[in-house]
Amino acid sequence: KYLKDNGYYTITLTNLYEYLMNKTPIPKKSVVLTFDDGYEDNYTAMFPVLKEYNFKATIFVITSLIDAHDNMLTSNQLLTMEKYGVDIESHTVHHEKLNTLSKGKQLETLTQSKNRLEKILNKQINFFAYPNGEHNKSAIEALKETDYKMAFSTKKGWASKHNGIFTLHRVWVGALDSPKVFGIKISNPNYMDATQYV
Repeated sequence: KYLKDNGYYTITLTNLYEYLMNKTPIPKKSVVLTFDDGYEDNYTAMFPVLKEYNFKATIFVITSLIDAHDNMLTSNQLLTMEKYGVDIESHTVHHEKLNTLSKGKQLETLTQSKNRLEKILNKQINFFAYPNGEHNKSAIEALKETDYKMAFSTKKGWASKHNGIFTLHRVWVGALDSPKVFGIKISNPNYMDATQYV
């Protein structure tokens, strides 16, 4: 509601990628909504709100948990949301911390999660979020070798090409954030300084 009332636009990761790589224009007040893991409440609670406000979002999904647990998303739910315009992307097979894996294991989880989602959704998977934000040099190399285009850490801050296209920052939003704090986070790139006293 805050985003809608204050003239913000939700864009896709493809929009963001094209903006960062090719300077393709996006609305001035653009945000990307991302959700990690693939919990069922993304479908039962978040999806209806997205539809109400005609917003876009991305869910980074742990593929081993699809159709496997009551509190995680099903293939049908993923398909329904994807058809509406919710972007489903990769978050590894088992939520592995990539910086603890060998290069071979990194390649394995990146390839398997990509293949599983591409099979379910019949589309190319291009984007990735590191579980717990953990990554290293070989993880970035593995992403490039498995044809991912862009990846997100959990480092706090606005996404910028200066962070590296495979180590983009994100703004963490918590349930305890007041509307005022939320507003500062999305309007001020130096929000970490601005919100510590609010």
